[in-house]
Amino acid sequence: MVPELLSHAELAVAIKSATDDKQIQMLLDQVSGRRKFLQLYPDRKNPVVLHLRRIASDFHYPSKAVELFVNTLKNAGIPIVPVDEKVKNGPQKGDRRHWIIAAQHNIRGRNALFRNPALEPFLKDLLIQLSGPPAERPAASRIIRNKGFMPLNPFFLEVGIGTIKNPRYTLDEIFTEECSIPIYNYRDRYSCPSDQADELRSFLQTRKHALERRELIDSVKKAAYG
Repeated sequence: MVPELLSHAELAVAIKSATDDKQIQMLLDQVSGRRKFLQLYPDRKNPVVLHLRRIASDFHYPSKAVELFVNTLKNAGIPIVPVDEKVKNGPQKGDRRHWIIAAQHNIRGRNALFRNPALEPFLKDLLIQLSGPPAERPAASRIIRNKGFMPLNPFFLEVGIGTIKNPRYTLDEIFTEECSIPIYNYRDRYSCPSDQADELRSFLQTRKHALERRELIDSVKKAAYG
């Protein structure tokens, strides 16, 4: 249950900690009428919310195609809201609309866009970087042939979090903003640099323990409060 109205700071904390889609949607609905929130919490380092243009950065599309991208996210069950802005001066003078999602849905949102065949004509490149610092894109052929790259599935199985197609946790929950390893997706081939295998293994183990602790806490709360 979300309180009627939260302050900007309370709203930011609530969004970052929320895991339930319905709750996130209700929280984002509060952001919808607050242009100032986007100024206080821009989608840069450790963001609270992300603009559509950021999660769709692998696409080049005209403004008339925005609705197609928005509907793709909505159909995937990803909470999304518009934030309207009135620009009084300059070349962009007039009414502008920004679409935003919660930052924790970054990977989920990118994957939803990437998997929609209707959006393929707008793709700049079929190779997408899902996590880690911005890096020079490797050739897709290196991903396909495992030249300097390794598939993620063996790591998932080794750590005990399912498979890449059927993970125990969502990729959004696993590959958080704290992930410093570049993870690439090329036509549902998820890979990481071979020389960072040990780092990835350690990160996945840490995330697994953190998510297991969260599950335990949630189960205790549920038992105590019903």
